[in-house]
Amino acid sequence: MIALSPVAWISHMKSPVINILKLFYGEIVFLAKALGVVELFQDSPFLRGLQRTFCGDEVWAFAICQHLVFITGGFNYNQTNYEQLPVIYNHFPGGSSFKQIQHFGQLVLSGYFRQFDYELKNIEIYGSLTPPSYPVENITAPVALFYGEGDWLSDVSDAKILKSRLPNLVEFHRVEDEHFSHLDFVYAVDTKNLLLANILRLIKNIH
Repeated sequence: MIALSPVAWISHMKSPVINILKLFYGEIVFLAKALGVVELFQDSPFLRGLQRTFCGDEVWAFAICQHLVFITGGFNYNQTNYEQLPVIYNHFPGGSSFKQIQHFGQLVLSGYFRQFDYELKNIEIYGSLTPPSYPVENITAPVALFYGEGDWLSDVSDAKILKSRLPNLVEFHRVEDEHFSHLDFVYAVDTKNLLLANILRLIKNIH
């Protein structure tokens, strides 16, 4: 497995957006349940309208949408594909279940990489008061981890925790760009040289 910007242990993330939201985790979950929210950013005419209005051309897409992503996942102007931003933000975000977001919040607050915390129902579901951790030490397949020093969602400190637990790690690779951020792994301008060349090298070596 080749993991790009792996998110497992995530208690050291630098994202100011996530660090502010985690202060209100309980209130957000309570409100979402009270309102019956089960999905966030689902594809809808309303979301499409917002995307076209605020991200429909290069200037607005960069000024608003790209900077919202920057303050969440890390800044890297050098890897921004300005011409493609309207295309990217016509499809991003793509929606997520609220339970997934809730689970993500639990991992941030707990400092563990473990299953969903059902609180009082944990004994019924798991047979223990706390949810079990994912046993990554049982992964026998070869694993390579790629990380960026400018990644505010998958911090190097957290990636190193995952690295220390994997028994068959074949490479712990730092992307050669000191500002390489979380979303750069998806659409950076220079992915060919910074990422794809090393990924292809790994695949060829394993086979």
